[in-house]
Amino acid sequence: MSDPIRTLHISSEQGVRGGERQVLVLLKGLIGRGHPATLIAQPDGELARRAEEAGVPVVKIAMRCEADPIAFLWICSTLRDNECDI
Repeated sequence: MSDPIRTLHISSEQGVRGGERQVLVLLKGLIGRGHPATLIAQPDGELARRAEEAGVPVVKIAMRCEADPIAFLWICSTLRDNECDI
């Protein structure tokens, strides 16, 4: 097997719809194949709750919108801390 690829996935949504379900399936699949994957999600969001229940590492960052400058700084810090490739 090739070297694992570390990925970070970000969702600013509070609820869970089609795209969020796909992210959860992708995260579980990557982790199951030996690729470290982390999700950044809203602290009180349904996606964060479901991801944690599935054993996916979650970093909870409050995001007011997709272009929240404060959240951006926390996301950059998480990228560095987790040494993410993608």
